[in-house]
Amino acid sequence: NKHPLRKSCGFCRSRKIKCSNETICEACRKQGVDCIYDFEPYQPPSRYLSRQSQPQADTIAVRIDRPNEKDGSSQGTVSSAPSNIAAELERLFQENFSASSNGNSRQPQRASRSPSVEYSTPGFGSHTTQYAGLFSILTEDLVAMIVNRFGSLGCHLVEGGGAKFLINGLRRDRTETMFDPGPPDQSPLAEYGTRKTTQLIDVWFSNHPLSFLLSKTLMMHELRGETLDEVLLSTILADANFFIGNDTTIARGQLLLRYATTKLHTHQPGARQSILPHPTISIVQALTLLGWNALCQSQICRATCYISLAGRLATDLKNQKYASTATGAGSRINGIDICEVEKEMMAYLWWINFILSQWISMQTNQRLPHLPQASLESVFLPIDAASSVLIQLDEASDNLSTLQKQKTALLDMWPLAHVSSVIAYIYGLYPQEGQSNGSSETGFWQEIPTHIHNGPVSHNLELVRQQVYRVLIESIHVLETKINHVPSRALVLAVYHTIAIHTLFPSPAGGFMDSALTGDFILQFCASAEELIRIITSAHEITYTESLLRAPTQVHPSSAEIFTLSLDTCARALSTINSRKGSVNNVELYTLYQPRLQNLATRLDELAQDQFSSSGPSLRAVRRHIKTLVLEFG
Repeated sequence: NKHPLRKSCGFCRSRKIKCSNETICEACRKQGVDCIYDFEPYQPPSRYLSRQSQPQADTIAVRIDRPNEKDGSSQGTVSSAPSNIAAELERLFQENFSASSNGNSRQPQRASRSPSVEYSTPGFGSHTTQYAGLFSILTEDLVAMIVNRFGSLGCHLVEGGGAKFLINGLRRDRTETMFDPGPPDQSPLAEYGTRKTTQLIDVWFSNHPLSFLLSKTLMMHELRGETLDEVLLSTILADANFFIGNDTTIARGQLLLRYATTKLHTHQPGARQSILPHPTISIVQALTLLGWNALCQSQICRATCYISLAGRLATDLKNQKYASTATGAGSRINGIDICEVEKEMMAYLWWINFILSQWISMQTNQRLPHLPQASLESVFLPIDAASSVLIQLDEASDNLSTLQKQKTALLDMWPLAHVSSVIAYIYGLYPQEGQSNGSSETGFWQEIPTHIHNGPVSHNLELVRQQVYRVLIESIHVLETKINHVPSRALVLAVYHTIAIHTLFPSPAGGFMDSALTGDFILQFCASAEELIRIITSAHEITYTESLLRAPTQVHPSSAEIFTLSLDTCARALSTINSRKGSVNNVELYTLYQPRLQNLATRLDELAQDQFSSSGPSLRAVRRHIKTLVLEFG
């Protein structure tokens, strides 16, 4: 916006008193209200429809054409027949999961369904655990599937029947329609007063792993003005009731959830209003949360539709937002630029929907979503809470009750986006079934050198392997020199080194089993394996120290699963190298490096015995393998 902000805040102007013009002025500080400097005369924020107001129209126009493969955005025109959000979701459901669509080989297959069998809604007793655990599943699955697909070493997770959360859920999913029949007789929101609603919002921000998708300050601001979107509010209150977890609150949560989906039939984002220039962000937030809820209930068909539409709208809104805020500052609340807050929320929304779409595509063996270079260059996620304007706004506004939980949840996305981006890059390089010989526009994220975005897709698998390995090593160097946040850096470095080792052992089509060992090859493996041992050892020492001091953990929540994958990778690589020591071409070289390889096996064994993670079946299997490996080298 080219117009300067007003010199007086909205509170002082509305009362015609002199404003002290501070970031939080004296009058607002005394009254305990948000200090808002805007471009327009002050009015209560009306980004969303009031829950008392009647919609001006029953439908909204949404894009229903397919996203453009180049940038992920919708093209062309709005559908000639206006449709509401619910109708578009129903169309997606029928197109992808109805009985007539199951014959389409491009769509995920569902188990055959008996007309007499009705779907059942899973219990919500462990809702908090399910919601939090899905992030670890995401990271572990993405890494396991990429190394299993393009390497020859294998992966204990995939071989043990893992990385099938969606496939197994899809086979069990008996949902016949996108929405449950029978809307509630009246709005369940009428039962929730301001105090109860505020308490449940605190429960939600304290427990939901996607709390970074919303600004608590903006949400409370809109709640006080009774302008918070009903779909979004109902979804949040439903999840909060599920988190409490007793029979009464679970029943209330299910009623709220049904009301939220019913309101999608009449939902309209509305025209431009005051606090945020693009009010449709609320529907993207609501659809994303509904999709996450459906995933945790194993309603995979519904979840896929929610995520598909949320991702498409997030891409459209992101492109529109960046184009409209290229210059100039936005409105300010307590000194924080609201346009920057919205930009961060949109970055999170775009990335989480891209990652979920990628995960779904990999598990169902579908074409992966495209990751355009333009998105990589324009979307930057904060690496920690100190660099997040969402957190800064809550701190400036004294919304502190759930702040520590919000900071913890926020840490999941930065490393997950890195993992997702490198996987998209690898998939973009490897020739895919039905892929043309055109140029690849798949890009890598943030600090990676520009040249990796360009050039044709090579159908020489050895050249592809070399390029992937080179990019991983370059990325490792960037992380080590420019990223200071230890938990996130350690997790991403572990992933990169793990994938790098797998690229040294390509699938049989790459010809590894017929090649002779080289000094460079063994040195490359040892360098990554020793670095993985250093990373895991450091994390173990940090965990041990924290347990003694009872300090907050500085180890990423997904570290245990990724470290187990890393140990498994090192053990499999050592076994493969050891199995080839008898080859005529390898005897002399193996003898030269045998002490270093033996030392690696011993250190892996020592590390695997440390209780750096829960002793699940995966870690126990890896420990047994490493024990056998030590005996082989002994």
